[in-house]
Amino acid sequence: MPAWIHAPTTSVDVFAAASVRMWEEIANRDSVPWTEGMACAARDWHKHRQALRAALDI
Repeated sequence: MPAWIHAPTTSVDVFAAASVRMWEEIANRDSVPWTEGMACAARDWHKHRQALRAALDI
């Protein structure tokens, strides 16, 4: 996302982790395809962020 390009890496990581928690909670309360999809997308993004940090050793 263009808006995130200047954000500190740690801030984006924290936001990604919070997104996972939020969408998993929503999907657990209202398990419909689109909420499950959002939870899955949030998990994928968070995993990507973790892998990126590990690869760059930051």
